[in-house]
Amino acid sequence: MKRCGVVITAMLLCAASAWAGTTNLVVQPNGDGVHGRSDYGTWSSWEKVDMDTTANPNQVTYDWDSSDSWGIQRNTCLQASLSPLSGLTGTDITSATAYLYVTSIWNSGTQGKLYHAADASAATGVADESIACSEHVVDIQLVTAGIWISADVTNFLRNDLDNGYDYSVFEVKYGDKWTGFNFASGESANAPYIEVVATPEPASLTLLGLGGLALLRRRRA
Repeated sequence: MKRCGVVITAMLLCAASAWAGTTNLVVQPNGDGVHGRSDYGTWSSWEKVDMDTTANPNQVTYDWDSSDSWGIQRNTCLQASLSPLSGLTGTDITSATAYLYVTSIWNSGTQGKLYHAADASAATGVADESIACSEHVVDIQLVTAGIWISADVTNFLRNDLDNGYDYSVFEVKYGDKWTGFNFASGESANAPYIEVVATPEPASLTLLGLGGLALLRRRRA
């Protein structure tokens, strides 16, 4: 009986410590998509380009030719599921880092800007341009392709968890004119992801440990 109680206690403690470590929240194929608008010349105006969740790679760009009013603007929306972090709160998160794999760039400057959605309550896991991403995370300035780039999104992810959202929502918006870059999409082996380092609250470990002791006492009785 004693041995059984010890085993149960150990199992409970292992369950608590399972959160300690690193978890990757990978953007799924429909979780990212490219949208924007295009102007096809002097005799046209800007026209909306609907979301393409099958785009591979993703694209962020702002091209404009003032001589004949031709241009394109493209942004990429991203959603990452928070379900692997079920049961955790913002205080459990030690760090969260977003990663994108850059496949090509054109021209120097600020090729894009990463933003976060303060309200992700409408997110379903499918890229959606109607979810406003207004919280600036970082400007993206690249000098080479074929690399992973990263951004600290710790506080944003903490807020998403504390607000009870199912997804973290981001958007990579275009930057300077005549600049842009492509990055791997959810359809590829180098899909965007958020690396999360989480540690459970000490109180959680204590409660689980007490639960194990209670079971042990019941066994003895």
